[in-house]
Amino acid sequence: MPNYTLGRGEIHFAEFLPGTETPGAFRFFGNCSSFTLSRSEEKLDHYSSTSGLRKKDASVTLQIDTTGSITCDDVDPENIKLFFYGESETIVAAALTSQTETFTTEKQGRSYQVGITDARPTGVRKLTNVVVTEGATTFDLTDDYLVDADRGIITVVEGGAIVSGTEMEVAYDTTASERIQVRSGDAQISGALQFRSFNPEGQRFDYFLPSVKVSPTGDLGLISDEWQEFQLDLEVLRKGGFAEVYLDGQPYLGS
Repeated sequence: MPNYTLGRGEIHFAEFLPGTETPGAFRFFGNCSSFTLSRSEEKLDHYSSTSGLRKKDASVTLQIDTTGSITCDDVDPENIKLFFYGESETIVAAALTSQTETFTTEKQGRSYQVGITDARPTGVRKLTNVVVTEGATTFDLTDDYLVDADRGIITVVEGGAIVSGTEMEVAYDTTASERIQVRSGDAQISGALQFRSFNPEGQRFDYFLPSVKVSPTGDLGLISDEWQEFQLDLEVLRKGGFAEVYLDGQPYLGS
């Protein structure tokens, strides 16, 4: 009886614990529209040249590589960090009071990020009690400037009283907040990968790859009319005496 299969399933990935090849906890990738494995072989052929046309009389396999590709549309920060070779963490920001910064206005319509420092390269969030002045002049919210309180951004209104060259002093407080932040890096991420099969048609085989290196490929469409997705390439490696790939059928009761 033919085993026609319609592939569906879940991808789970466990990064190796620091300094080891021991996988930690497995994390579900979320919805992935495509997962493929590929095999390529490098051969050394030998040809006899004793008479007439050369004829292949030997072929030796030198190398077999296993690779993979994942397309995922679950843009969870833990997934996105893989695309950027990065790391993610929760930024816990304490409340700030009586803060001031001065910006020299370049041009009306431009925006300024508040709170950028070496320790806070993306600035502060959750502004409150914002007052913008120059000397004894207090500018008007809405008429002269706008505040994006959540992002910590001040925008100079076109046609307002804040003109080019204005030494704009911004006084503000912030409320305590938390946010996820992903930072790009350059260290490739390695771990173990599970594919848990949930085929609606065909036998279900779970795949286990004891050691893979994950690398980004393709584009991350930040503006698009399609669902945002990202792609990852997998380099499947040999780990100790393990096989590169294991396939497990679904268990059944023995006799």
